[in-house]
Amino acid sequence: MSKPIVAAQMYTCRDFCKNPREIAESLKKLADIGYTAVQSSGIGKEEPIAPAEMKRLCDDLGLTVCCTHISFDAMRDDIQKVIADHQAMGCSYAGIGGAPKDARVDAASWSAFAKEASEVGAKLKEAGITFIYHNHSQEFAKMDDGRRIMDILFEDSDPETFQFEPDLYWVAHGGGSPVAWLKKFAGRCDVIHLKDFAI
Repeated sequence: MSKPIVAAQMYTCRDFCKNPREIAESLKKLADIGYTAVQSSGIGKEEPIAPAEMKRLCDDLGLTVCCTHISFDAMRDDIQKVIADHQAMGCSYAGIGGAPKDARVDAASWSAFAKEASEVGAKLKEAGITFIYHNHSQEFAKMDDGRRIMDILFEDSDPETFQFEPDLYWVAHGGGSPVAWLKKFAGRCDVIHLKDFAI
């Protein structure tokens, strides 16, 4: 088993990453701290950075883009662009920070989302990219079929094309056991979010 990589989630410093200049400065600071990888998320709100430029900056600093968070609509609308962008960054994990609004209605809509995301994941997998889903606490609510949303996602998605990016803060916030869920996700979660939560 390879040693885990501790990466910086750039959403944390998004207020200092609004344009390419700020992104470059922030990447330098993260590299100086000692990080060797970053998750690209929530950056470039004023002016996006080109994926190839992100890769160049990271290469120069000894960083890799280990994963991303983008919108599911971007995956629905232009999967080829998503693939091209990730390949340009040298990034093999394409994540979403949560389900789209049309999925968050009832058990049937969550189940339909799990299946659609699995299909998107299959297209990504063909290009060597893994689809990952990031949770919040809402996924631990029970739906009209008696199942928790997280169980719906786990049971109704394709384990070959739908991976999880468990955020252990939100797991605990939702009343779940981080240890139990990590065990359940075994083999389906290469990427994990960690942050402080006093219990």
